[in-house]
Amino acid sequence: MIQAAHGTKNFQITNNFLYGVSAVGIYSYVYAGGVPIVGDVKNGIISNNILDFGGDLADGLVGTAGGGIFMSADVENVSISNNRIYNLPATPSNMAGITCTNRNIRVTDNYIDSGVTNANTSSIYIIVVDSTVKTEVVIKGNKVINRVNGIYVSGGGINNLGHPIILDGNTIDFGIGYAVDNTTNAPVNMPAIISESNYLPGAGGGFSSTLPLKRSGAATPVGAVLPQYIGEEYFNTTNSVWYKAKGTANTGWVPVSHVGGAAATVADGGTITHGFGSAPTWVLVTSSVSAEFVSVTAIAATTFTVAIKKHDGSAGTTQTIYWQAGL
Repeated sequence: MIQAAHGTKNFQITNNFLYGVSAVGIYSYVYAGGVPIVGDVKNGIISNNILDFGGDLADGLVGTAGGGIFMSADVENVSISNNRIYNLPATPSNMAGITCTNRNIRVTDNYIDSGVTNANTSSIYIIVVDSTVKTEVVIKGNKVINRVNGIYVSGGGINNLGHPIILDGNTIDFGIGYAVDNTTNAPVNMPAIISESNYLPGAGGGFSSTLPLKRSGAATPVGAVLPQYIGEEYFNTTNSVWYKAKGTANTGWVPVSHVGGAAATVADGGTITHGFGSAPTWVLVTSSVSAEFVSVTAIAATTFTVAIKKHDGSAGTTQTIYWQAGL
């Protein structure tokens, strides 16, 4: 085993080959009477290591938390990348390929194969437990095989001040692709960004999450919903409009799609609600009555006004107006 002991700072654990690993290969806590002592481990790089368990679970850590790389002290600013972990055992149930607790965590380009189909726990298990600062959690470019949860992220109910979990470019074969939290420990204001570039060829569940991957509501978010982070997307289910946050105030939402529909029983001089929350730059309208014409006479933040006319200039028939609008 290799240990980053209590108080370790500015460290590298690289280019090691550990064969016949027992309960844990690389770890960041020390034991006192079988109980882990929380330490203060900061600013580390763990990379280019090969850990092969070989099915061996012989030493005194059996039955306690363990795994390939187990950073469970007060970890901050740690990058875990380009490691290879093989033959994780099926028991005990808390044996994960990579476990990392706390803030500013990057887990990238690792390969984890438990060698045991339908084994317990997760290949990558991240616990975010700091509520005082924004925390970066990036899990990218990893390939994991043969664990129930490919990637599992929990939050202890903390408020992460809107910084997202980023899950991108991972390959997960078998089990649930992603499980973000477990309903009781949801990180408050910590949305998950799960990109479309992840590949789940054998994952049965895709992902499950108690966090808002993309939020939605029946009305415009402008002036009503506080963005969780710049770039967050929000869907207005009533008018089928997507919004993107350009800031963190509730006025910072900008529509990013056009809308349209069929407005029934519109009279000459009547208004139609478009639902953008700001005035669109263009509106197209079409009459549903033959030989009558409709035009837009005014555009406002929530509605636009139409004129319906006959050939002689008189008011047209109250009718359904087909319309589209965009920014």
